[in-house]
Formats: sequence, C-alpha cells, structure tokens
Amino acid sequence: MNKQPVMNKQTGKNKKIMRGVLIGGVAGITTIMLLSPKARTKAKKGVSTLKAQSSQLIHEVKENPSELMDQVKQTVSKTSEVLQDVSEDLQRVFNKLNEVKENSKDVVDTAKDAGEGLKEIGSKIKESGEDIKEDFQESEVNLTEDSTESKTVEGELQKNRSTNDTYL
Repeated sequence: MNKQPVMNKQTGKNKKIMRGVLIGGVAGITTIMLLSPKARTKAKKGVSTLKAQSSQLIHEVKENPSELMDQVKQTVSKTSEVLQDVSEDLQRVFNKLNEVKENSKDVVDTAKDAGEGLKEIGSKIKESGEDIKEDFQESEVNLTEDSTESKTVEGELQKNRSTNDTYL
C-alpha cells in the first residue's frame, strides 16, 4: 500500500520531466527550422531519431521496470565501489605525504644539529690555531731573546779572549 503512492509520485515526476523535454525539443526544433533549410532537414532526422529512442526507452521501462532498476542499482553499486577505492587511495597518499613531511622535518633538524656541531668544531679549531700561533710567536720571541743573549755572551767571551791574548 505504501509503495503505490510513491510510485505514483515518481511516475508523475517522470511524466513532467518527459513533457518538459519534449516541449523544449519542439521549441528548439521549430526555431531551427525557421532559420535554414539544411538545419530543418537535419532537425527532422534528429527529431525522428529522438522520438524512436524515447519511445523505445519508455516501452522498455513500462515492460520491465525491475530490470531497469537492477541496472541502476548495479551502476550505483559499481560507482560506490570505485569511489570507495578512490577514497582509500587518497587516504594512503595523504598518509604518505604526512610521513614525507615528518621525515623532511627530521632531516632538516638533523642537518641543523650537524651544522651547529660543525660550527663548534670550527670554533675550536680556530681557537687552537690562534693558541698555536701565539705559542709560536712567543717561542720566536724567546729564540730571538736567546739569540741576542748568546751574541752578547759570545761578544764578552771574545773580549775576554782578546784581553787574555794580550796578557799572554
């Protein structure tokens, strides 16, 4: 009992749609026929083809509505499955992108840490180089001082020898 009113509402809607399509088609064809003879001939063929196809479709729907409903259900089911697969694929891609994003952050953080470590090592090497340079300069000064002292001592020895040679 409940199905009958629903079928009547659907049938009424279908009839209104078909009337609208037919009226629109007739209005369009009439306009085209008025414009050119070639278009009129082509429109006549199109109208007859459309009429035949529409009649066939209406006849098939009237003869076997359950088959049409089964085809629609199968099409909807296949479409639903495809959309589900696409949704799952998109979710996997989204997850992979998130993984790449996280891995990229980790790589960047690791690179920053390594850069900071290299800066520290560079600073230590620079300090060591400066210390070595200072030590070398101090050693050079000490050597120069030692050399100057040696020359002074050597000069004094020479004087002493000269003086000793004079006495001998």
